[in-house]
Amino acid sequence: MKEITYNIVAGTAERLIKSMVDTKQLKNKENIDNVMSILSKSLSSHHVNALLEMILSNEVYVPFAIGDYIKVQPPSYHEGDKFEWDILLDNGLATEDGFVYGIITSDGSWSSEFDPYFQQMKVDLLYFDKVLAPYDYKMETFSLEKVSKEDIPYFNETEKPAQTDLFEMIEEETNQL
Repeated sequence: MKEITYNIVAGTAERLIKSMVDTKQLKNKENIDNVMSILSKSLSSHHVNALLEMILSNEVYVPFAIGDYIKVQPPSYHEGDKFEWDILLDNGLATEDGFVYGIITSDGSWSSEFDPYFQQMKVDLLYFDKVLAPYDYKMETFSLEKVSKEDIPYFNETEKPAQTDLFEMIEEETNQL
């Protein structure tokens, strides 16, 4: 299932955040407007999106770092062009329920500083065509699921079916004729 995202206007986001701030914890309740002003004016739209996602999510968000392994549903148009499901599955680089693995290479911004809360992450999707063939692609941050390298079968198997030398297979078939 592909993650669907929605955009909301700034005023709605501000009202949502304001409704979630526990004003009982403010020593002076009149500071709520100043608190909201700081939040709405100092945070980027990417950070407001991340803030709302974390406030409203049932899941614990663990920020990403460069080099983290992830699991994600690939864009549908990659199938057949960038990869074949059976090859990825045979090599332990995909799951039966339609996910592929990848590695975080940077956030999706133009900044040289990594922002773990940026709306998109640049990932190398771990595709396979006779050899491991990472494909650089931007993905929505909250559609990524962090996994351990040990959870990826490709890195645990000693021999992968698609790694059999094609030339050896052709030579064996020729000799059998």
